[in-house]
Amino acid sequence: MCHSKWTKLLEEDLETQECDNIQAETILSALTTKSIVSLDKIYKKMNTQAQQEHTV
Repeated sequence: MCHSKWTKLLEEDLETQECDNIQAETILSALTTKSIVSLDKIYKKMNTQAQQEHTV
């Protein structure tokens, strides 16, 4: 898994909380997926609003 500085720090923190490496990576993967889905929804909503304003 490719890590940014922040995800690596979070992974290390999870491991200090007694999560093993696999658990930490699974949690990070789930958080990353959720973040991408949320950002995609926000982007689509903004895009739709911009299109509606342009039409008016």
